[in-house]
Amino acid sequence: MLKELLNIGAFPDLALQTDQPWVDKLLTLLKTYGLIFLSLLLVAPIISLTEYCVTHLLHFKGIREQTNIAFQQLISKSGYVKALLYICLIGPAIEETIFRLPLSFKRLHIVLSFAFAVFLFSSLLPLVKHLNHSIGLWYELSIRLGVVGLIFLVIYKLIPNNLST
Repeated sequence: MLKELLNIGAFPDLALQTDQPWVDKLLTLLKTYGLIFLSLLLVAPIISLTEYCVTHLLHFKGIREQTNIAFQQLISKSGYVKALLYICLIGPAIEETIFRLPLSFKRLHIVLSFAFAVFLFSSLLPLVKHLNHSIGLWYELSIRLGVVGLIFLVIYKLIPNNLST
């Protein structure tokens, strides 16, 4: 049973099983969902124990409490409409671009997602964070875009052409 749980990625694709009867497809589907449900049941006590240790032994805020505080701060800073846009549109678009786009294993997609991540997260660096105040927003953005463009070109040349084979 544990071997099947760990090899869940090796289950056959139902769309490719055109020659199998529908009963076999249904059994494979139920078996897969059963293993996923079983894994969730096994992980739940570990999550509960971790939450208990974090809140009672280390005296930190719990996950739910911290999430509520973060949402309240976001809504109070930006309002409901902007918060809704950030949470429902901008956040998922950024996540898809940075984390899912490179999964296509195409050189251009990998480099684009890396360059986008560098552009977004470069503002966390202290030098770049204060650059906006000293030289102005447009100069700071043009410098960041120039550096990201240079990184894009260098990485594009370094990554081989045939990644998917």
